[in-house]
Amino acid sequence: MNVFKNLAVTAIFLLGTSLAYADCGSEHGTSNTNPHKMGKISTTNFEDLDKDKSGFVSFEEFKAVFPKTQQSGFNMLDKDEDGQLNRDEWEVFKDAHKGMGNYKTAPETT
Repeated sequence: MNVFKNLAVTAIFLLGTSLAYADCGSEHGTSNTNPHKMGKISTTNFEDLDKDKSGFVSFEEFKAVFPKTQQSGFNMLDKDEDGQLNRDEWEVFKDAHKGMGNYKTAPETT
């Protein structure tokens, strides 16, 4: 029964977070290498994105680090809709990616 409960919780989590990172620039499901397991998002700091040191990240700055990002995906991250990411918006996105691709399941017991 716990297996089904864990699967249900995982499915709900993935469904709920899929919109948050669908266009993050990672090749979700297009290769054998999981981009989240590689840690590109979780190891990228705000300062790595903010090349002009403005305190904000433009779409161009974001796309330079995550080249497959579409404008629509970037817009989903831009919660205050000002056309750029602030540190808080980046941290929310980064936190949503913690552990992605690193799921381990316990062996089923009978």
